[in-house]
Amino acid sequence: MKESGKRLISLMLAVVLLLLSLYIFGSFVKPVFSEISQLRAELTASRNYLKAQEEAKASFNNLFTDYKNASSIQNLLALALPNKEEVADAVYQIQALAGMNNITLMNIEVEEGQGEAVSAKSLIREVGKMKINFRASGNYFNFKSFVAGLENNIKLMDVTSVEADSTKEPGGNLTYNMVVETYYQK
Repeated sequence: MKESGKRLISLMLAVVLLLLSLYIFGSFVKPVFSEISQLRAELTASRNYLKAQEEAKASFNNLFTDYKNASSIQNLLALALPNKEEVADAVYQIQALAGMNNITLMNIEVEEGQGEAVSAKSLIREVGKMKINFRASGNYFNFKSFVAGLENNIKLMDVTSVEADSTKEPGGNLTYNMVVETYYQK
């Protein structure tokens, strides 16, 4: 056989092997690859579901532990709703929030035991109100932070009235007349 014939046969054999390998890849490997991709997606979904279940279990365990430690919940309730008026504590909390927000307090007046008792069926005792009237001085943005601090304080406080004087003090500060109600257990 001539050398050119041998080359032609080897070239045709290479093309046949190439086509045969493409056929084998298309027939066997590609379907298995798509099946593996599907199984990987199912595995990822199962892992996400397992993670969500573990987080729910951990959350439940934390809640159960907190429930077992009812004394800590009672302590939090005592901070939010004390057993007596605790005037000094309420005024101190307002002053501390004012100091953190660069607000100056003036003319603090406390009306102890004012207001009607609020009946609360979920608590053993009735809830009483205490009003704190005061004047505050500061810029608007600091005042806004101060009011947000009062509303988010651990002790229950409601800002029931705010009046702003339109005359600005030196330095651009406004003067605010405020009424804050705090609550306590009778």
